[in-house]
Amino acid sequence: MVRFFPMALCVLSILAFFSATEGLRAETDEQTVKAILRDWAARHDSMRTFHYVCALATVEKVVHGPTDPFGSPIHPGENVAEEALTKTMTFSYDNGKLAWREEGEQWSEGAQSKVPFLSHYVFNGKDNFERMQQAKYLEGRIDHRNKPDSALISAVDHWPIWVTFDPAGVFKRKGVEVEKMRIASRDVECDGFKCIEVVWANKRGVAHIFVDAARGHLPVKFVTEGNGKVGTDFHIKYKQQEDFGWVLSESFVRLYDSRGEKTTERDVVVQNCEINKKLNKKLFEIDFPVGTPITEQTPDGERYSVRDADGSMKSVSKDRFDAIRNAGAR
Repeated sequence: MVRFFPMALCVLSILAFFSATEGLRAETDEQTVKAILRDWAARHDSMRTFHYVCALATVEKVVHGPTDPFGSPIHPGENVAEEALTKTMTFSYDNGKLAWREEGEQWSEGAQSKVPFLSHYVFNGKDNFERMQQAKYLEGRIDHRNKPDSALISAVDHWPIWVTFDPAGVFKRKGVEVEKMRIASRDVECDGFKCIEVVWANKRGVAHIFVDAARGHLPVKFVTEGNGKVGTDFHIKYKQQEDFGWVLSESFVRLYDSRGEKTTERDVVVQNCEINKKLNKKLFEIDFPVGTPITEQTPDGERYSVRDADGSMKSVSKDRFDAIRNAGAR
């Protein structure tokens, strides 16, 4: 018995060493995640205002013909092709106010031709306003929810701007519990930079976020996987701006369907960026042209009106509203 006691002590010492090492490693990983979240929060808090002007290029599979509610061809053998669209986008923020405007090309119904397109959303801190225009079709919307419309928060086109402004908020909206992220790798090359890879997983899939510690843990790449297949592949590039620091310069995202087939490519190139500047108040206003049919959400239900020549909104019946809107759709 006595002869084996020192060996037992040795084994216990080794086990204790590895146990302590694992505890230290877990603690270090936890500290790293906390540091990432601190840097993300500090970046968010440092931006009081911003205004981006961007060029957008989209390539997606388009069905040139009638589709079902899920966007699939109704008739077998329908012409499906990868098609490109170009737009300009502005996205603005001023202490809680938001404005998003896109203008350019859009496909007509049935994707038979490209038509002029305008989409404009504004949250003025209290109310939401929306103007949608495609060819001759024109419609407006007003609601008083006292919070931004989901289009201002979650649309894919302005993902890269949100990610560089409020990374934690974006990833939370994608279902990631950021406080429970774990470190997968501390030294992985991503788009030419040495990055930390953090991951979060649940029953639906895995999210991989690659951050650059040398630049305040800025997100460089975001990949989601489900059932072993990539759903989102999102890359972000930055440039140094003298009056602020690292700002978004370019991004691209690739979206895939449940079979792993690519459905959409979106590239965003920033043409101008202003951070913490005094912004024009008109950025957070929408001008409805004369004749615009407008739906207003009120506590008593929907109210229908048309923008009159004197600038006022003239109340109309639902039938009259539908007639005006449908006339523009033809």
